Amino acid sequence: MEDGYVRGQVMASEEKPVLFTSFPYEEGWVAYVDGKEQEIVPLLEGGFIGLRLEPGEHEVELRFTAPYSVQGRWLSLCGLILLMILIVADLYDTKKVKER
Repeated sequence: MEDGYVRGQVMASEEKPVLFTSFPYEEGWVAYVDGKEQEIVPLLEGGFIGLRLEPGEHEVELRFTAPYSVQGRWLSLCGLILLMILIVADLYDTKKVKER
């Protein structure tokens, strides 16, 4: 278990075919069962993450990526590049004024 990542072995039976987790359901979670992406079942009116499993032993992975985090990183990078351009332009303009 790490930040935004959980992995473990689960035994499912015909009587208990649903894995109930204590993780709150929210957009950004992706589940993998035996290496294949699995649909997440929101339990208790969307309060928790659940997974339907076939009987037997399974390896379950849950990964969380905050919504819009990739877009936020790209916007931050664009802002940094724009800031660098403005600093270079200001230095160039200041140097031009001193030469006069």
